[in-house]
Amino acid sequence: MMDHKKIREQVALDAAGALRQEESLEVRRHLGECETCRREFEVLSAYVGGLKNLPQPVVPSQLVARTQARILRAHVEARSESASAAMFGALAAFSWLMTYASWTFARWLSGGSVEVFGVNLLDAGPWFATSFAVTAITAGVAALMLSNHRQARRVL
Repeated sequence: MMDHKKIREQVALDAAGALRQEESLEVRRHLGECETCRREFEVLSAYVGGLKNLPQPVVPSQLVARTQARILRAHVEARSESASAAMFGALAAFSWLMTYASWTFARWLSGGSVEVFGVNLLDAGPWFATSFAVTAITAGVAALMLSNHRQARRVL
């Protein structure tokens, strides 16, 4: 047997018809013993009855189809963004791999020294700084081009 406080919390659910049969029977037994809960149940039952008599809104015929299409578009865009992020990650890894491979090849080909203004361009610092700058500029241009392409697709 539930206590008064627990049953009082379920009176509104029972008035709305939202309880299982066993729970509803327990609430109804309590209503036979408790005047306060019975009055609350009667008031809530009247509200529920009134709400059922209100006119139901008419749903536009194409609402479900438009909503499903919008959800599908959102899923496609999310997948596209995920694929773009994976592609950018793979391109970054490829870029670093190619930078290292070309640095190793250039050092092997030149004997390890190409000096300009007293700086050996084939030392790790100058080589990777230059490669990073070139890669960053290329990535920035690619990101701008992809951004413009996506905005043009959204307009269509």
